[in-house]
Amino acid sequence: MIISEDRRGHWIHLLTRGLKSSGCVDYDNQEHALSQIRRVLNECVAECAEMDKSVQNKIRSLQRNVMENSSEWGVLYSNYMHEEMVRRGFATLTKK
Repeated sequence: MIISEDRRGHWIHLLTRGLKSSGCVDYDNQEHALSQIRRVLNECVAECAEMDKSVQNKIRSLQRNVMENSSEWGVLYSNYMHEEMVRRGFATLTKK
């Protein structure tokens, strides 16, 4: 999952404006707030890319050959991604 720098920048500005206007966060230095949100978002994107790579490698390592973009791949990807998210603390054990 690749997110362009333009899209990330747009999200960052939306987040800072939304947090400030909602009263959830009060900050004096907008540039510092933007840089902190950018740092966290970049860490999240990197973590998601690592999880994606791990899940794809897990599917490819199965004894049977699962065709990418097949329905079986989709089911396995979803299940393995959920497991990976639970393992990393991003999700709970129950899957909806």
